[in-house]
Amino acid sequence: MQELEQVPSEEKRFVTKGEVEELIREKFESLLLEHIRQNELRLRELSLIERVVRVEEELKYLREEIKELRVDMDKLREDMDKRFNFMLRHMAFGFTLLSLLITFFGIFK
Repeated sequence: MQELEQVPSEEKRFVTKGEVEELIREKFESLLLEHIRQNELRLRELSLIERVVRVEEELKYLREEIKELRVDMDKLREDMDKRFNFMLRHMAFGFTLLSLLITFFGIFK
């Protein structure tokens, strides 16, 4: 109360209802805009985090698929090796048999 008495009379004035409403509106608008801006930043961060999680899950899935493909390719290579070796053995046997028959019967005399 002593502080109010020391203030000169010309500075003592009442604030009108319109001025209070205007001050509240300005402060509310600035606070609301700040809140919206912060929430937008949070939403962007969350959406980025969600995207990163989705990408990581997709990479994990792709790694598993690659492992399965490697196993399948190894099986395919082993099957091809078996077929090639089977064919090679039969060709070698056939040429050996043919050379023995040629030698034995003397076809090219």
